[in-house]
Amino acid sequence: MEDSIGLEIGGLHCRARAASPDVRLFLATELQPFAAQAGPADLNLLVRWGVPHLPANAALRFASSGVWRLYADGSLLWLAFTLPGAHAPYRVLSLDARLSHGELQVELAGAANPVDPWEYPLSELLMVFLLARGRGVLLHASALVDRGEACLFVGESGAGKSTMTRLWAGSGVHFLSDDRTIVRRHGTSYWAYGTPWHGDAGVASPGKAPLGKLFFLQKAARHALRPLAPREGLTRLLVNCFPTFWDPDGMAFTLGFLAQLVQEIPCYELAFSRDAGVVDVVRSIRD
Repeated sequence: MEDSIGLEIGGLHCRARAASPDVRLFLATELQPFAAQAGPADLNLLVRWGVPHLPANAALRFASSGVWRLYADGSLLWLAFTLPGAHAPYRVLSLDARLSHGELQVELAGAANPVDPWEYPLSELLMVFLLARGRGVLLHASALVDRGEACLFVGESGAGKSTMTRLWAGSGVHFLSDDRTIVRRHGTSYWAYGTPWHGDAGVASPGKAPLGKLFFLQKAARHALRPLAPREGLTRLLVNCFPTFWDPDGMAFTLGFLAQLVQEIPCYELAFSRDAGVVDVVRSIRD
């Protein structure tokens, strides 16, 4: 167990530190490939035992369909995590306005146990928050690296992202993710990053690669490719990103980022059936 644990996803470094010696931190198995070395962090969290609670004047900003809700109080943001049927949160995180520092309150009832500071969905939420501050986007997309560039296969749950990953097995590619991929811009290039939040194929790599093409998945009886105009590509990306509805500036950034992305990266509709011939179809536009 450690008193400081770093996590790096999509080139963003988050670090958690124990507030006292009785707080023992650990990194969950699925996050260990994304462990960060010591160094400056984009976000620093202090983890302490206590009775997780919100300030009396905290105003609800967003209620998810899952376990978390977002509140605001003055310049601070508050994330409260509450199990279904429970009357009080089991974790509460406060964040400063710059998203550079925060404090995580963990339910005292678990004080005898080590703490995973990044327990899902917090790790994913923090990335969505940080990316929306001018850094990039998280997409519902599987990603693989073929001949030095990343191909993203975009689609909602059930569209075939994990299936596509399996169909490419044995084709000599490197997989980044089978479900969720981060895209960021560095200079004049876009880069795709793997994430820990995998789908049915269990692919979660900390690797990255320059982004080459976007494919929007469509299940069909036979394989077919159709180039998409930027406007159509943008429409499809918007329903496959993680929008920050509670943050107008973040929403504006995401829309602008995606609009520029589809202007610079070729977009295709990829109709596919469940056979490996789709590999040759995709590669046919790369030769």
